[in-house]
Amino acid sequence: MSKQTRLYRQLVRRYRNGQASEEEVALFMDLMRQEKHRAAVEHVMDEELGVSTVRARRKSILIWLRYAAAVSLLTLAGWAAFYFLQTATTEQKIQVMKQVPPASSKATLRLANGDELSLDSTSGQLLLDSEAIRNEKGEILHQDQQATAFYEMVVPMGGTYQLSLSDGSKVWLNSGSTLRFPQQFAAQRREIELKGEAFFEIKKQTDAAGHRIPFIVNTARQQIEVLGTQFNVKAYTDETSETATLVAGSVRVRNKSDNEEKLLNPGFRSVLHPNGTMSVSKADLEEVSGWRADAFVFNDAAIGDIVKQLARWYNIDVVYTGSSDSSFHGYMPRNIPLGEALETLKSSGELEYSYQHGKVYIKTKKRPM
Repeated sequence: MSKQTRLYRQLVRRYRNGQASEEEVALFMDLMRQEKHRAAVEHVMDEELGVSTVRARRKSILIWLRYAAAVSLLTLAGWAAFYFLQTATTEQKIQVMKQVPPASSKATLRLANGDELSLDSTSGQLLLDSEAIRNEKGEILHQDQQATAFYEMVVPMGGTYQLSLSDGSKVWLNSGSTLRFPQQFAAQRREIELKGEAFFEIKKQTDAAGHRIPFIVNTARQQIEVLGTQFNVKAYTDETSETATLVAGSVRVRNKSDNEEKLLNPGFRSVLHPNGTMSVSKADLEEVSGWRADAFVFNDAAIGDIVKQLARWYNIDVVYTGSSDSSFHGYMPRNIPLGEALETLKSSGELEYSYQHGKVYIKTKKRPM
């Protein structure tokens, strides 16, 4: 049995058993539109569904297509890519990988009751107030009677998202990041939790007596206390260091392991190292803030760090096979397909890449002796 026939049979069986997802129905619809696949799919349907007449077969197909009409084009494109990666030649696979799109606006909002809301560009940025969660148009997406309810926004690899918290502070979340936050902040303390990377614009807030209300960002290893300010925090769980970079205002960073504190001035960053020590140094604000401006900015950036950024942004496995000491200097927009991004890196003359087994391999180019 060929790979194609096995794929057709799996799709039809999942439909027959009521297990087919919207993505699988979308793939089926795409196959039925292609003359070269339609006859083979119909033959499998005859065998699996027991359809013995042309009329009955057409009725079954119409049911599939009616259901599939509700599936988004983006979902369809993703499953078409999956299909080709399963059955195509090596050259076709490479062409598909070159067209892997950049990250787009998408996230999942986990509600206090365990339910989930899927968010994308049609929702715009998420807006919180003391009563509800709304989309950019002001339409209510969810209401919770408990002001202390906590939510979790999960931005997948290949995604990014923006939200405004109930105090008016703004947060931009990078790919592969998670933010935990309340419906409404406590009267004397604003506190959230971050895994991954985010840029913050924190609104100054005081109580009735005029005392400032601190804003706290907790990561796995550090706590960042801010006033009204703009800053970036990078705290991915698959990286050994955590950084906090101040663009404007004032922040205090505390190492949770030994309670050591550092006060940052604008243009400086703190680094919490793998051995638990914390240091402060001048920051490259262009490089740190580039992702929020839809750009990759690499100013002598470590190749290992570039590889991780590409993997998160394009949601694809990227392997670096060169020296850990190698660095790269360059700039490129983040709104381009994977193939174009890799060609930009290659054009520097310092790096080269290849596609193998569904992964991208990057290495430093050998220099002539």
